[in-house]
Amino acid sequence: MGISLVRVISALLLCLAAAVGIVLALRARGGKSSAGLGKLTGIYRDHRIRIIESRRISPHCDVCLFSFDDEEFLIACGSAGPTLLERRPFRVESPAQS
Repeated sequence: MGISLVRVISALLLCLAAAVGIVLALRARGGKSSAGLGKLTGIYRDHRIRIIESRRISPHCDVCLFSFDDEEFLIACGSAGPTLLERRPFRVESPAQS
């Protein structure tokens, strides 16, 4: 009586195959699982805030460049809080300018 060994092994293989499939799907999306979930549920929208670059310039300060709607912001985030360094219209660089 009890559960057969074939059923246990086949259930284990099915779970392993599902796990590998999920990992491969997340890697194909670049690890952005929340965006993928939004597309599946139909509530996906374009993000208005996008981090372009972030650099640590000291143990207590980061400099972040991000875009919000049609503007770019350069902000220093330190122990005293965030400081706006520069604000300008958002520009899209073409491959020829690189």
